[in-house]
Amino acid sequence: MDISRTELPEEAWAVEQEAIENELRLVISEEVEHSRATKGMWAPAYLEWDFGTDGVQALEINPDGPLVRGRIDRIDRGPGGVLAVYDYKSASTPDPGDIESLAVLQIPLYILAAQEILCREGGQVVGGCYYSIANRKVESGVWLKDYAASLRAGAKRKGKYTCEGLCEFLESVKSEAVRITQSVRSGRFRIAPRKCNPQRCRFAGVCGYDPAVAGAKQAGAEPRGAGGPRSVRHGGDAVD
Repeated sequence: MDISRTELPEEAWAVEQEAIENELRLVISEEVEHSRATKGMWAPAYLEWDFGTDGVQALEINPDGPLVRGRIDRIDRGPGGVLAVYDYKSASTPDPGDIESLAVLQIPLYILAAQEILCREGGQVVGGCYYSIANRKVESGVWLKDYAASLRAGAKRKGKYTCEGLCEFLESVKSEAVRITQSVRSGRFRIAPRKCNPQRCRFAGVCGYDPAVAGAKQAGAEPRGAGGPRSVRHGGDAVD
């Protein structure tokens, strides 16, 4: 991490730099404690590992799906050569339910990429997670049950799978990636945010999504006070 350059005034940057350095010291301390607690069974094997660039193959879902390129912040190697992937977030991380429902595909796709490219001659990716730097802990992810405790996920209520369950989940991730790709290629961009507050949204004038209209359509009735005609593409249908 390069923290020597910034556009902040020199005095302000000095304060910001000290705060960043202190935060990183706390993260490193947590890592050391975790390594001690697990007797060093996990160690970083790859940092900022790129796939789909610089001669490394991309993740190919299937002939109808996308070619996925990306950069995984960190990949650890554990007992017997198994792997675990990490994505660092400065503060908030995706909700576990959004990963489970396939609303967030980043970590599952990282698991698939590491499995296909790094484990082609054997081995297995047994987990992947989001690590919050601000909170200094793993907050959400996907793990094999047998490895969850050593990957700081033993107390997690969601995201833990049997081997069969993880395989089924990753197959559903592939299907969802193909579905999204086919929708994009055919020009279908469904406007359906998980959370929407038009009064505070900076892009309300662009997307045109109206929760009241969408809710009424789902209920089969027009909302009162919706006012004049408007049409918003909502998947393959128009929301009038």
